[in-house]
Amino acid sequence: MEPGLARVYALSQLLAVSGDPAHLIALHKEVWQPGYTLEQRHFFYWQRIIKHSAIQAPGLEPAALYDQLLQSARQEVGLPAPWVPPHERDPDRIIVITNQLLTLAHAPTADCMDYCYLLQTRLKKKIFLINTADMPWNLDLPYYEPVRFNHLEEYSKVGTITYKDEGGIAFYQCKQPMPNIKEMRSIVGTVLTQKPSFVLSLGHSNVAPDLCADYITVATMPFGTNLPQARSNLYVLPRARKPQDAAFMQQWGIGDEQIIEAPYTFRLPERTATLTRGGLGLPEDAYVIAVVGNRLDSEVTDAVAGELATFLSAVPQAFVAFFGTFPGYASLVARHPQLAGRSAFLGHQPDVLAVFEHCDAYYNPPRWGGGSSAAFALAMGVPVLTQDGGDVANIAGPRFHFASADAMLEFIRHSQRDPEHRREWAAAARARFAEVSDRESMLRHIVEQAAARADLRTRSRA
Repeated sequence: MEPGLARVYALSQLLAVSGDPAHLIALHKEVWQPGYTLEQRHFFYWQRIIKHSAIQAPGLEPAALYDQLLQSARQEVGLPAPWVPPHERDPDRIIVITNQLLTLAHAPTADCMDYCYLLQTRLKKKIFLINTADMPWNLDLPYYEPVRFNHLEEYSKVGTITYKDEGGIAFYQCKQPMPNIKEMRSIVGTVLTQKPSFVLSLGHSNVAPDLCADYITVATMPFGTNLPQARSNLYVLPRARKPQDAAFMQQWGIGDEQIIEAPYTFRLPERTATLTRGGLGLPEDAYVIAVVGNRLDSEVTDAVAGELATFLSAVPQAFVAFFGTFPGYASLVARHPQLAGRSAFLGHQPDVLAVFEHCDAYYNPPRWGGGSSAAFALAMGVPVLTQDGGDVANIAGPRFHFASADAMLEFIRHSQRDPEHRREWAAAARARFAEVSDRESMLRHIVEQAAARADLRTRSRA
């Protein structure tokens, strides 16, 4: 191994063990030395924002680091071209760029395909979907226990995608690990040739569409409910603005005029199963509390497990049903005996709606994700128990916010013993889902707002 790469691995291991910001600073200094590629620096950026997100290091805030990455990409791509004025664009064409596309069991993938479908079939737009696969799936640096993302190579072999009854969604997936210079030049060239009304960038920290923002309107929309980390012209905020958004806007240099508020909306997955409590291994007479997620190992901490154990101690009829991805379930219940006898891990459930039919409440551990499963719980009349903050809280709305675990426990006690209370909150849950499920109106609003602000440019070109 080359000496520089050996230093990267050693520093990443020291950082993982100690959490010392000095090692993060040293890693950055090393990777930004001449000789390292754009792809390697991009790989380090994603380690910074995911694996090392809790570490505070001056000068290595995500916005500052992304600016360095984007500027390097801008210089290497080097495409001098003028801004495309609105009157030269095709008002019926939209290029959608996402940073990951997997199977429809992956909620962001299902959302992306549904957006493209509705834009093309209901709003009658000509859609070209590009998956940059920008989230690192290749090991570009020797790194201690790196964060890497899933990737489906088979998408690189197709030029159209079929979704529902629409078999003609034009499509391209980047074939090289990103941010590849040739791929990015091709994407920018496509945008300059097709001249769409705007580019809809899905996700965050996607270098190629942020380069496109130098030439044409790019609106970035997250797959969650907070402002996306991006350098686009417009930012879709899938909820109402909050006072705490001001700090993020300042860090990322986002002006008020760049924000499009559009309530996040969901589509229900197809029903594929009919289940019973007995078949799931759930007690027939229990008050079942669902805990759902694909990262339960990191989300169900010992503190969360202790909170759940408190619920079980106080309410003898309560039972916890974990489902999703939870390889550490056995070790967790070994540390928390209360959960051992009164919880079950149901594994991955292809039809979550069928499982929610047999649940009485949805408990949300402190986290950013979980919005889709919470919405599906609401649709089935299952009340969400969450504290304020994060995607689930934004989706569920204020009525389902609880100030503390004690407040949640009081709700569980009341709901368990009072059928009328359960009926009232089930109706409230379904009503909330109705508010967050009109996707066509949401997309129409985004299209209209992008057209109204088509003259806004990025700082680099203004």
